[in-house]
Amino acid sequence: MSNEEELWIGPTKCDEKRILREEELTRVWKIVKEMLEEPNFINSTYYVVSLPLNLLREAQNCYQNGAYLATCSMCRSSIEALLYFVASRKPVDSFKADIDLNYVNKKRNEFLNKVLEKGLLNTDDEKIIKEIWKVGDFAMHIHQIIEREQIKLATQVFQESKINDDSLKGWSSRSEALKILNETAGLISKVMKKMNISLGLK
Repeated sequence: MSNEEELWIGPTKCDEKRILREEELTRVWKIVKEMLEEPNFINSTYYVVSLPLNLLREAQNCYQNGAYLATCSMCRSSIEALLYFVASRKPVDSFKADIDLNYVNKKRNEFLNKVLEKGLLNTDDEKIIKEIWKVGDFAMHIHQIIEREQIKLATQVFQESKINDDSLKGWSSRSEALKILNETAGLISKVMKKMNISLGLK
């Protein structure tokens, strides 16, 4: 494992790579910042994307502190909240918005299809969303995955007397978390732009 991909679990003091991670996060935030500075943004789409944006900011906090698994998990939550709100809300009726992420998780394909039907995202975006879900699902269910994989590996060791080191994904890496962050920010920004266009605001 390279130093760039160094991982840790649990509280830690700030490390020398924190400044680099903060610079990376500045570039991630620029992806959505342009839309946040639009004069009509608060009056048009903010109430649809505010929770997804807050979850993205939480994901950035996780990344800043080297919590890459948590970053991926928060990105998944951000995308699911985005799909839920865009599929079920209009800017005018979004002032009182509650969300149950367990419900969203069960219905996420249905919400994704609604967003695709509205033309706010396309099939390339759908592939990115499914990759975010895949990584986020791993983060959310790591205890089950590792237990299942450890049983599988133990069986394999017993049968073959060897372990394939690549057969068990142990944690999310820095590069994977940064990629997921960029993709999440890009999808949120794209939806904001398209919503503003559809409302005739840009």
